[in-house]
Amino acid sequence: LGSAADKFSLEASQIGLLGSALLGGWFVSSVLYFLANRKIGPNTATLVGIVMTAVGYFLSQYAPGYSLLSACWFLAGFGAALPFCVAIQMLSMQGDQERNMGAKLATEVYLGAALLYLFPVLLISRWQYAGASFGMAAFVLLALIVLRYVPRQPQVHVEEPSAEEASNNGSNAAAWIALIGFMVFFGAQTGTWAFLERIGSSINLSAQELGISFAVLKLLGGAGGVTAAIVGSRLGLRWPHIAGLIGIGGGLFILSGATGFLGYALGSWLWEFGFALVQCYQMAAIPRLDKSKRLIALVPAAAGLGAVLGPGVAGFLKTGDSYAPILIFTFACTVVTTALYLMLLNKKRQTTLLAEEG
Repeated sequence: LGSAADKFSLEASQIGLLGSALLGGWFVSSVLYFLANRKIGPNTATLVGIVMTAVGYFLSQYAPGYSLLSACWFLAGFGAALPFCVAIQMLSMQGDQERNMGAKLATEVYLGAALLYLFPVLLISRWQYAGASFGMAAFVLLALIVLRYVPRQPQVHVEEPSAEEASNNGSNAAAWIALIGFMVFFGAQTGTWAFLERIGSSINLSAQELGISFAVLKLLGGAGGVTAAIVGSRLGLRWPHIAGLIGIGGGLFILSGATGFLGYALGSWLWEFGFALVQCYQMAAIPRLDKSKRLIALVPAAAGLGAVLGPGVAGFLKTGDSYAPILIFTFACTVVTTALYLMLLNKKRQTTLLAEEG
């Protein structure tokens, strides 16, 4: 986003909408995959997604204007969602959701940490956006090596409940509310993420300082996933939401007053750890609350829709040289969704206890 903003001389609102274009493609793709995954093999979906992502990034370098640049990013986002949908579909078939989601996040984040250091230092600093777009296209194509491990035949995401189970399911409102809450939470955090590089540039951080900051940031994001993978539900399901809220709030507060590398790094690192931790437990809470056992397949779509709206809203919230409105917006959404999940989980716990007593 940062190198694209420099190459195409984008305004703040255009930066946000460019991120929304990328994640708009993600949202549309994830919804279509949810609707068609019983007919399309995971192997085919993965192959198509990898190629589309690489083509989208490659062509974006040659876009003659903002509209076609956004179209290329939409194409890249559309393709990127498909391998993710395949992965989360396979993970959702397993038990122990907190550990699965934590392991998923840690593995995807640690590779990202390496790229977020190498790209600004080795590619973007030398070739600007051309280094970013061509580098992404080339690296995405390396994912073709996983195709041999992806099933070729369509897989049923979740077994259909029996007639008896369906009659006893009752209202599934709690799961739908949790899914919407996850969309709001993810969108708010993505709004901050879209402008994180711009915040660093506004306080005159060098490309090397930004690279170091982003690399450690993603390592800490992976640490949030590792924490969820190790701890799981052994210490309860409510404490991670509270701990994550404290981390996100503290990080945003430090980031808002940062004037140099130390403040910027500490704030962004604390925010990222909280974001990663809460994300794992919110995603895991959805199948726990879901009586139909099907809504986990809509998690990528919820994340995509939230990430479409978040950067766009953040771009319009920015006033003058201040990024404070974006950070306040992110914190407010985090408070609301944390309270929502604590209420839903507490209600689920009380219902379970009553059922056991009965």
